[in-house]
Amino acid sequence: MKAQLKEWHKKHSKNVSAKISSLKKRIAFLDIKREGATLDDVEVEELSALTADFHSLSRAHTIICCQQSRLNWLRVCDANSKFFHGFMSRRQRGNSISSFLVDGAQVERLHAVRHAVFHILKLIVRGIT
Repeated sequence: MKAQLKEWHKKHSKNVSAKISSLKKRIAFLDIKREGATLDDVEVEELSALTADFHSLSRAHTIICCQQSRLNWLRVCDANSKFFHGFMSRRQRGNSISSFLVDGAQVERLHAVRHAVFHILKLIVRGIT
């Protein structure tokens, strides 16, 4: 069973980037050929199949990258480590609103930002109702 899984992995998910690259080259070749002259029926079918394979492999590659990212996150970041806390602090700083423009004036202090946000929300609610 393990040998069969390894064989399936080789065929379907190993070296997906190289497979995508070779599909891109073949599709580009057929596109250039199509610009110069018309393709015969076999080449049109091949181009259609290559395009479908390309989209399928691209989706698979995206899924594999997402899974590897999650695995890396679980392995490295979710250990209450210095890296994890630094990452979360950076994210929190990036998500905060420190200042913005209201009616041409720069609003920076926390109290002023809150007041401006609630004032804008009141205006939006009054405009809807």
